[in-house]
Amino acid sequence: MNLSSVQVADPTLLPLVKGLIQDYGIPGHYIGFEITESMVLEDMELAKHVLNRLKDLGICIAIDDFGTGFSSLNQLKNLPVDLLKIDKSFVMDLERDPDDKMIVEAITAMAHKLNLQVTAEGIETEQQLDFLAKIHCDLGQGYLVAKALPEALFNALPQAITETIEAQKKSALH
Repeated sequence: MNLSSVQVADPTLLPLVKGLIQDYGIPGHYIGFEITESMVLEDMELAKHVLNRLKDLGICIAIDDFGTGFSSLNQLKNLPVDLLKIDKSFVMDLERDPDDKMIVEAITAMAHKLNLQVTAEGIETEQQLDFLAKIHCDLGQGYLVAKALPEALFNALPQAITETIEAQKKSALH
């Protein structure tokens, strides 16, 4: 879920999230919040405080659209982040732009050295996917992986996946 700077500054955010986790019995590690570099730059100390409290609840924190803001590596290393999401603007021209290839490879290597996972956004071709796999990018998003779905289809997806797995198990037994 995306977090805006307004939400991060809202003093009711942490009690609300903590209450929802307790009320619904959802382990924190099943929840992920995404922030942008620019959001962090608005108030670094506040962002750091709120993100640390969310991490205390076990929540995964991702920096979305990484590479499009102006954050420093010093700021990055001081944030309780689990995942960097490389902006699609670097992924879309991987096949044609050697600079984008170097940037994506460098971000991935740096993130891994900092024990962060990496998601590449905007994957649309097999060539992009192959390159990202070669450099050990952990996760991917984009039309090649899955197109955006209307809410009703998205909500039906877990049941459809479960039914497919069950059908495959049954056919394997016969």
